[in-house]
Amino acid sequence: MNKLTGLLLGSCLLIGSVGIAAAQETMPPPPKVLNVFREFVKPGKSGAVHEKSERAFVQAMARAKWSTHYLAVSSVTDKPRVLFLTGYDSFEVWEKDVLAEQNKETLSAGIERANVSDGELLSDVDSTALVYSDEYSLRSTADIPPHALFRNLPVPRASGTR
Repeated sequence: MNKLTGLLLGSCLLIGSVGIAAAQETMPPPPKVLNVFREFVKPGKSGAVHEKSERAFVQAMARAKWSTHYLAVSSVTDKPRVLFLTGYDSFEVWEKDVLAEQNKETLSAGIERANVSDGELLSDVDSTALVYSDEYSLRSTADIPPHALFRNLPVPRASGTR
């Protein structure tokens, strides 16, 4: 009985790990353009209060059946802030998305209402655009080491530490 249980467990682990490895190989590439919108939440206004406000954006997009998705990431340390990450294939696709959002009255009105209530909870906002480059990326096909200078710097340690 123990051998049969071990064999079944081993088979499950093997099949599961093959599935995970296959999923990693078929992972889509990162977006070429990443819009990072950052909100700094006022002290005492983060958590459930801010999440309730953010639901209005999601509901407006759901009602409009909007196809653009984003990922929200909240901080757990330092200043209360939330990052909203939206990926696009190009700056042109991003521009078309923004223009289409402005031209869809139900969506733009819902977003505007959500912005008003959300704005009362924020101390600051900013936005940046990041561009993905195969040449400078970790898993790219570029052969960077022959073209780059790497330098190791000694780090002084107190005696008796590892």
